[in-house]
Amino acid sequence: MRQFLLLILIPLLSFAGKSTPSVSELNLKDFPGIYLVAKPTKTTIHAFGTTDRSNKRFIDSSTQFLICSLTKQFTAVAVIKLLYERQNPKFRPSNKEEIVRFIQEQLHAPISKILNCNDPIWEGKAPDWIDHITLHQLLTHTSGVPDPSYEESFELKHLTNEDPSRLKLVSLFKEKKLDFQPGGQWKYSNSGYLLIGFIIERLSGMDLNQAFETLLFKPSEMSSTHLIVDGRFDTLRNRFPDLAMGHGWNLFAETLQLQEQNLFVNMTYPWSAGGVISTVEDLHKWNLALFKSNKILPSSITKMITQEHVQVKKDLFYGYGIGIRAGNYPLRYEHSGSIPGFKSGLYYYPDDDISVVWLTNVSERPEQVLEIKQNLNKQLSDISDPKKKAIFEKEFINKEYPFFLKHKGQFEVDKTLLQEIDAELQNTSYK
Repeated sequence: MRQFLLLILIPLLSFAGKSTPSVSELNLKDFPGIYLVAKPTKTTIHAFGTTDRSNKRFIDSSTQFLICSLTKQFTAVAVIKLLYERQNPKFRPSNKEEIVRFIQEQLHAPISKILNCNDPIWEGKAPDWIDHITLHQLLTHTSGVPDPSYEESFELKHLTNEDPSRLKLVSLFKEKKLDFQPGGQWKYSNSGYLLIGFIIERLSGMDLNQAFETLLFKPSEMSSTHLIVDGRFDTLRNRFPDLAMGHGWNLFAETLQLQEQNLFVNMTYPWSAGGVISTVEDLHKWNLALFKSNKILPSSITKMITQEHVQVKKDLFYGYGIGIRAGNYPLRYEHSGSIPGFKSGLYYYPDDDISVVWLTNVSERPEQVLEIKQNLNKQLSDISDPKKKAIFEKEFINKEYPFFLKHKGQFEVDKTLLQEIDAELQNTSYK
């Protein structure tokens, strides 16, 4: 069966194990999620499981999910569209080469042209590197801007703080040295996309959620899609009754159990790097609006987004907020994402006009969780003192269990879901 490797997940903790346990051990009859496969002649939607454990409301096509790092392509397209719209008025729309050249000049200028040393986000102390990195480098993860969420010292309170500020998040990396010379290598950075969010606000004169709505969601007719900019995730149901609640695994129960997420990200933080909620049907509309109908941008400008700007590995490249699978693979635009309680993936095959969308409200792969529980049980079996065992469990939860704290960078969706999706993709040019 073809394996759908998912690009760019906010990370997964890895444990060495002798073998991978069988998924069947988990009894996944109600493993929650939904996928859509849309061909020119047929659209299939398969939903499974519930939006939450308490009310047992079944997931359907109207269910909204946090789409995590899929947000990055909206951020990328929004800033490109703003650069396109601020082109020199003397250029006629038919003068494509001049328009592209103008946008390229803006992309390769230092970000200090927009986020200058007096910008409020720097709180009076701008980093020297704003004169040396470009918007192009932020978009392609080649800027070297450090991402504190991948550091061992990063604490959960930075994501779950009751009194958050995006400027606090900026303060965690603005005084650090760049990880490498700008343009010197590729390293995934949520911090870079956070900075692009501020750039969009400066260019548009709008709050980021308003800019997304005006530039992207309305033209694409995505009525169920929104950028969430504040509030703890568990409070959002008051505003969005169709929103699924995130789930995780209770590793300390006698048997492995799926439960509602009790670690709630404050939505002030994901923002331009991962704060959008959407549905499978809206994300399909997005694919069509961006890649087929050109509702968002002319095709000549969209090509800048899907250009293979940097090679990540063999047959895998990164454009602007979008991965490009090429070479020995059928051409595919792709991205995926993960945050506590949610996981997502969005693909588009331009040669066949096929969309694949999958969204789940569980952020950890079942096989991996079983491995973790086996290792946890082994460590707990060596601790006889109840007090020491309680301390160990608390430390494990705070320091090791949060999967998004360590960068994995590549992941496979649950095999059962893969089999279902693969069945829908048979009899195509890329089987």
